[in-house]
Amino acid sequence: MSGTQALTINTLFREPEIKGKSFLRSLKDDEDIYEILLLNFEIELIELIGGISVKCETPDKELELLFKRLYVLFKKKPWNLALIFDNNLSKRYKWFDKSIFRIKNMAKNYLTDLIDRGKKEKVFATSEDTKILVRYILSSFSSLRNDYQLGWKIIADLKNLQSTQD
Repeated sequence: MSGTQALTINTLFREPEIKGKSFLRSLKDDEDIYEILLLNFEIELIELIGGISVKCETPDKELELLFKRLYVLFKKKPWNLALIFDNNLSKRYKWFDKSIFRIKNMAKNYLTDLIDRGKKEKVFATSEDTKILVRYILSSFSSLRNDYQLGWKIIADLKNLQSTQD
């Protein structure tokens, strides 16, 4: 199993970031798990963006720190990637698209403000429209999403092939 299929209460209890969190005991089903984890991810993004904005003096350093911190966050809590890259959750739960929309909107607004500030301060020397740059950055995440899903499909196919050969 991979992606959100492998994301269960029992597997979460084994994660270092989750151990000792008593709130998980009150969750009844997978939907509760997904919803609370995605809401937590939204909160972490808000805190991450706020913390970066305060620490950095220049937009280029802020952008660099953003991607470094996102990398650390996804490495520390890989289930966030499984959640945001799972197309099936959108089909199964009404709240999912709203949550993903809020996350994308937050990212779009932050990147737009950051790039505009960088242009104004002449740190980003580009005449490209900010909306196009933001769309390019966010579409690279969509591309990553497709690669992520394809990777899980290849792993599942390899496991199936291996089990049929055994």
